[in-house]
Amino acid sequence: MTTSFYKDIYNFLSKRHPNRKIYAISDHHFFHVNIILYGRPKFSNISEMNEYIIKCHNDIVGPDDVVIFLGDFCFKNGAIKALLGQMNGHKYLLLGNHDKPKIFKQYGELGFEGVFTTPIKIHSNYLSHQPLDNSVDDPHFKLLVKEFNSNPNGINYHGHIHTTEESTKPYYNVTCEALGYKPLLIGYTSGILTESDSLLL
Repeated sequence: MTTSFYKDIYNFLSKRHPNRKIYAISDHHFFHVNIILYGRPKFSNISEMNEYIIKCHNDIVGPDDVVIFLGDFCFKNGAIKALLGQMNGHKYLLLGNHDKPKIFKQYGELGFEGVFTTPIKIHSNYLSHQPLDNSVDDPHFKLLVKEFNSNPNGINYHGHIHTTEESTKPYYNVTCEALGYKPLLIGYTSGILTESDSLLL
């Protein structure tokens, strides 16, 4: 039996949401004023940016699809519930460097169906906020990177890098800027939901 440092969420998602599309996207930065100055000049104000991102989301994601947000979702905690209420899909969050661990237990009440604190897997693919490379000087993160590098077929869907440059395998940048603000289809769930299934993350 091989030990992994990652939680593979594929079976969980398939039982919870059978036969659905799975999307990934990162770094919405809702209500982050400076993000417009630094890298989103197409928007004139926060309201315009927020509305545009929500529209792009709903143009792609259906009501029963699964969406995994790879961190840095919103800079105004009091607005999270209203934002999620406008966005289609079953929504999951993997914490980024700007998300607030102190309200971890509140994320479920705000509209996320599950929250992950560390990088996760879907089969042989890896989802993280920061790229799984050696740019992070942390012993645990280095173990995650080592495991990822040992899988020649794995893709690392990540956020954190605000750029429109094309991704290079095995890394796939899914920040809003890189995707044109439209969530990326990364797979499909399968399986049959049973009454005994419960949300245990």
